[in-house]
Amino acid sequence: MRKIVYICFIICFASIFSFAQIKPFEIFDRSVKEQKGGFSGNKEYLSKIFNDERNRLGDNFETELWKYIGADIEKHYWLNSFVEFDSYLHGNKSLPELAFEIRQKGLKLLNKKDDKTSLGRKVTLNRRQAVHYHNIGKRDLAIRSKIVAETILKENDEISAYVGGFTRLSKCIYSNLEGDTSFCEKESQKPIEVIVSSGYVNGIAVELPQPENPQKLKGEIHIKVLIDENGGVISAEAIKGLKELFDVSVKAAKTAKFKPSTLSGKPTKRSGVIVYRFP
Repeated sequence: MRKIVYICFIICFASIFSFAQIKPFEIFDRSVKEQKGGFSGNKEYLSKIFNDERNRLGDNFETELWKYIGADIEKHYWLNSFVEFDSYLHGNKSLPELAFEIRQKGLKLLNKKDDKTSLGRKVTLNRRQAVHYHNIGKRDLAIRSKIVAETILKENDEISAYVGGFTRLSKCIYSNLEGDTSFCEKESQKPIEVIVSSGYVNGIAVELPQPENPQKLKGEIHIKVLIDENGGVISAEAIKGLKELFDVSVKAAKTAKFKPSTLSGKPTKRSGVIVYRFP
């Protein structure tokens, strides 16, 4: 009997010791790397693991989070929403000030970068900063951040696919920053169909047939698609590229299949852009 108790004690102790040896965000980081699309993949799944780690770390969460984020732009861009947006909190408290600080540092890291992805992220982060400034009563700074964001977008109209979306409340506030926003809370609570903006979606396709190209034309075609709850394409529209390849690319895009998307556990539609390359 004593031997059995001793063995049980050793097993339990080993389990506790093993758990204690897990580095902060080790499991989360592994999940990001293992998931198809990384941060761009299933954020419902990733945010759950992130919040499990937040709960595990307790009072050390913010300190360890800053260590984990480091100077990684990707982490700054995605994780600010994981500590603020209701759909990613999984019962935890929203931390808007921490999200603001993460975005501020992210913008500094993006400062001298001018590739399409970085420019799109500058727009997204400045838009979110504008809403934050509004929420803490700093209207002038809110409008200043909005001007920065919209100037970048106006001067680089090809980056729209790289720009993240808004929550309904944030979109209403942002659109009306210069005027009255008092109606936005009520407006945001009205029932509406949710469509998640997923940016470029090639990396999360389950099936992505290549368009026919009998004339051997060369170029790059961008197709905007609306994807249903089951991963099928509802509609497709050519938005950029060689016009001679528009029809065949739209036809191919309509046959593409994607992994079903969920938001807060509920199936949802998503929008995105497929890029076809004809070398």
